[in-house]
Amino acid sequence: MTSARAGRRRRLLHEGANASSSSADNSAPPIPTAGGRYALREDSVSAHIAADLAPRSAAALAACTAAAGALVAGLVAIDAYGLAAASSGVPGGRLLLLDGVGSIAGWVGSAAWLVVAALSLVVFGLRRQRMDDVRCAYRWWLAGGVAATLLSANAATHSHQILAGLIADSTGFSPLPANAFWWLALGLPIFGLLAVRLVVDASASRLAVAA
Repeated sequence: MTSARAGRRRRLLHEGANASSSSADNSAPPIPTAGGRYALREDSVSAHIAADLAPRSAAALAACTAAAGALVAGLVAIDAYGLAAASSGVPGGRLLLLDGVGSIAGWVGSAAWLVVAALSLVVFGLRRQRMDDVRCAYRWWLAGGVAATLLSANAATHSHQILAGLIADSTGFSPLPANAFWWLALGLPIFGLLAVRLVVDASASRLAVAA
C-alpha cells in the first residue's frame, strides 16, 4: 500500500513538472514518449543518451546484435586458442584463458560487463520517469547496474573462485570440480532472479526484448 501511494505521488509530481516545463518554454521541442506512458523532462540525461544510442531501425538493431554476438564468439575463440597454446607450452598462453587471472579475455569480459552496467543505469533513468510504474519496479534496473559492476570486477579478478575455495576448505564439502558447486549455489539464485526480473520488466518493449 505504501509503495502504491509513493508511486501515485511520484506520478502526479511528474505530471506537474511536465506541465510546468511545457508552459515555461513552448518553443523547446518535446521529447517523444512511448504511448504517453512517460513524462520525460527536457533536462533528462538518460533520455538524451538513449535518443543518441538506442537503435531506431531494424538495421541498427541487427548491427548491435551482430556486434554482441561477435564479442561472445571472440571471447570463446580467444579462450580456445589460449587453452591450446597453454597445453602445448606456448609462453603467454594462460593470458588468453577466460578463467586466467589478469587474462586478456578476462579484461575484455570485464569491460563488457561495465557497458552492461552503464546501459542499466540509462534504462533506470528512463524507467523512473514512467507514469504507470506504481510499484516502483524501475529500482530493479539500479540493482542490475550494481550487479553488472560486481560481475565486471569478478571477471577481472575471479573472486568467485577464491570465495568458493575458501568455503570448500572450511566446510570440506565440494561435490563439483574446481569448487564450482559453491559459486553456482550462491550466484545462480541471486543473479538468476535478477536477470529474470529484468527480462520480465523489459517485456513491455518489443525492441528491448529483441536486444
